[in-house]
Amino acid sequence: MSTRSPQAKFEPSLVLRAIIAGEAVVGFVMYNTELEELNGYWIYRIMIDQAQQGNGIGRLAMQAVIDEMRVLPAAKRIVVGYRPDNQAAHRLYASLGFIDHGDRFGREMAVRLDI
Repeated sequence: MSTRSPQAKFEPSLVLRAIIAGEAVVGFVMYNTELEELNGYWIYRIMIDQAQQGNGIGRLAMQAVIDEMRVLPAAKRIVVGYRPDNQAAHRLYASLGFIDHGDRFGREMAVRLDI
């Protein structure tokens, strides 16, 4: 399911996807379809309802988004940023093959998945 956010209204390169479990919307993902820093396509947000966390929904959603992003023009790298103290995000991204090369943007670290 694709939706538009106020940010996406001003940045048409952003794609939003609802994350649905059963019949309920339990989160969303937003990514950019234009190459950015680190010569990659960035996943800007992934959010899962707190009550649904720990059930593998985030991992399934991330894998679906990665698969979708693989077909973007010149797709060679996907990048996602998160705060270093977010251990759940660290474990999730590492399990999907994202690697920390020491890239930092403000208070966030950026990890890369070469595809």
